[in-house]
Amino acid sequence: MINEASPNTFEGSISNDMLASRVWMSRRLRDTKIPIKSCLVLGSWYGILPLVLKRLNKIPNIYANDIDRNCIKISKKINPTIKHITGDCNHLKYKNIDCVINPSTNDIVNKGWFESIPEDTLCLFHIGDGITRGCPNNLTELKQMYPLKETIIEDILPSLDNEGKYNRFLIIGRK
Repeated sequence: MINEASPNTFEGSISNDMLASRVWMSRRLRDTKIPIKSCLVLGSWYGILPLVLKRLNKIPNIYANDIDRNCIKISKKINPTIKHITGDCNHLKYKNIDCVINPSTNDIVNKGWFESIPEDTLCLFHIGDGITRGCPNNLTELKQMYPLKETIIEDILPSLDNEGKYNRFLIIGRK
């Protein structure tokens, strides 16, 4: 079980619990054994997940997207070789992208980002239960809200924060 007590700051993005969840996502993606040449991370925050993906998964082309210019500014400093996109992910065009990762489904309530993902694209979606009203609270709800034609991996990471125990959920598959 990891302990989530991460404030919405750069320091929060590199806390033990956040690093553990980013490594977990990266490893589970690597477990698919699917070669990925280009990956888009939606809601990339301060760029920690793109950094982990670059190092652990050796993905040559990573795009980090966030709506917050300050987060992108910091991400550019720690990820100088990663391409950055500032703006609302609900308006992105997915061109030449092998994999779309949304570790922030709890923060992005509009589904435009999901609806725009081309068919057969590899996807990784992540959520924590009980984090945000209107978001999935378990794997079944995550798969219903963001249906994939093929699920390759689904996983649960038990976690703990100041309010008690909760779970992180992850699905990887093809849209």
